[in-house]
Amino acid sequence: MRKILDSVLDNKRLTKANAIDLFSNTPWTEMVKAAHQKRIQLNGKKYASYTVFKTLNYTNICKINCNYCGFKCSQDSKGAFVLSLEEVEEAAKDCQANKINQVLFQGGVNPNLNIDYYLDCLSILNKKYHLHVRGFSPVELIEFSKIFNLQMPDLINKFKNAGLCSVPGSSAEVMTPKMRTHLSPNKPSAQLWCEAMQRIANAKLQSSSSMIIGSNETITDIVEHLDYIRTLQDKTDHINSFILWTWQRQTDFPIRHVSGVEYLKTLAFCRLYLDNIKHIEVSILALGKEVGEIALNCGADDISSIVINEQVLNSKGLTTTEEAEIFIKNAGYIPLLRDFNY
Repeated sequence: MRKILDSVLDNKRLTKANAIDLFSNTPWTEMVKAAHQKRIQLNGKKYASYTVFKTLNYTNICKINCNYCGFKCSQDSKGAFVLSLEEVEEAAKDCQANKINQVLFQGGVNPNLNIDYYLDCLSILNKKYHLHVRGFSPVELIEFSKIFNLQMPDLINKFKNAGLCSVPGSSAEVMTPKMRTHLSPNKPSAQLWCEAMQRIANAKLQSSSSMIIGSNETITDIVEHLDYIRTLQDKTDHINSFILWTWQRQTDFPIRHVSGVEYLKTLAFCRLYLDNIKHIEVSILALGKEVGEIALNCGADDISSIVINEQVLNSKGLTTTEEAEIFIKNAGYIPLLRDFNY
């Protein structure tokens, strides 16, 4: 395994076969040591970055019905909501008052909203209040193109002209057919997800990427998922970062405990496999400060936080810029504030 690790550090690409072999037979301490060296090669050893943004979930009404999701509601559910344009504007004013210049704008796939609602929201956030809007997800865009009977490039260009600035590469989870069936059988396939990401790149919008572990995925599923992302990045070069999440329990859907060792080994493995994505994020919000600090020495160079108004996950994160900078300094790095596009 040492030979494979040395080859990666010598800028040789992992194949799917030797990646599976590497993960299965390498002690986690060796994996994270190599990943830290790779992090230094790509990003140096001085800095760790963070960002600040407000999450704005515009609706929780969703027709996709993912097996694990506790956020979704049906139209007639008691807790169902759609933000009014007035509420969107209030959120934008709050960002301005608190010197936040970025919003993550996402929600469920609500078949009852018309396209003007989205265009008006984007215009308020970006044109009126000058916020960087990282909006929707590949799955939302795929479904919108069907609902509004628009070709994907036309839809994305309408959104971009209205104020969409970038798109998160979320709604991926683990994209093998087996895992799609298990987690979210109504979501578009990996092929369609990648095609949507290609369209996003064609529109000159930058993005991110992710994976969530803690279900019944295997190392083969993990490698296949990472390979979808690496291959896509070879074609587009529009993915700035990758973030590894673990499942949080939201419903009775079965998830398993991911130990700190498993998380850090998998994070390190992602750093080694994704040789064409510069930045690896660890979410302090989801993983907590202890794991997050160690992760900065296991391949990650960014802590993602601070996230304001998170409604989907239970936050274990940092709440102020001062906290984020102290955290990064205590981990041994110089803090670097960045925007969504690095």
